[in-house]
Order: sequence, then C-alpha cells, then structure tokens
Amino acid sequence: MKKISLLMFLALFLVSCGPTNQNTSSPSSSSSPSSELKEFSNLTFNSKEVTYDGSAHSLIVNNAPNDASIIYQNNEHIDAGTYNVSATVSKSGYKTTILEATLTILKAPIKGISFEDQTFEYDAK
Repeated sequence: MKKISLLMFLALFLVSCGPTNQNTSSPSSSSSPSSELKEFSNLTFNSKEVTYDGSAHSLIVNNAPNDASIIYQNNEHIDAGTYNVSATVSKSGYKTTILEATLTILKAPIKGISFEDQTFEYDAK
C-alpha cells in the first residue's frame, strides 16, 4: 500500500508541476534569434592571379562595414602556387558570412640570361 501511495504522490506531483523546460516567453518574442539577424549586402571576395615578384600577396574582402570583423585563413603568400583563401565576416546583429576565393601566384619568367650559339668539335679528350 505504501508503494502505491508513493507512486501516486509522485505522479500527481509531476503532473501538477508540468514540464521543467517550458518556454515562458510571450508569443510576440518567440521568434528565433537567427531571424532577427541581418545579412551582409554587396560583400565581394575576388580571386586574384599575379606573377611572382618576391613580395607577399593576399586577398581582401570589399564592401564590408567599417566595424565588421574579418578573419582570413590561408591568406598572404610569396611563393608561386595556388592557394584557397577564406574570409569570415562577422558583426553584431548580422549573420556570420564565410567567403572563399583563390590566390594564384604564377612562376616568373627567367629574364636577363641569354645563350649564344657556338659550335665545338668533339675531340674525345
């Protein structure tokens, strides 16, 4: 009898308390935070192709608001090659945006070296 009384008491207690994770906000404020965030407009992050010149080259995000935070990954290279670069743009009240572009550094042509034609006779010595 004691076991049944205790179980009934617990059942009644749980029913009267209801779920522990109820949303207590009013219906007018029930929209999700992501729907309140703005999207950046007119951001550009263009790929670039340059010829090796011994200098560091990098890509930049254009048209970002002045107070936006921009974090680049795999940006700024010197050696010839192809590099995938990403930029994460964030600002309070805006959706974080990830942009991707390619930085290509071409090999530089060799300049200033010339070979004059000459003929030699092989004498096996």
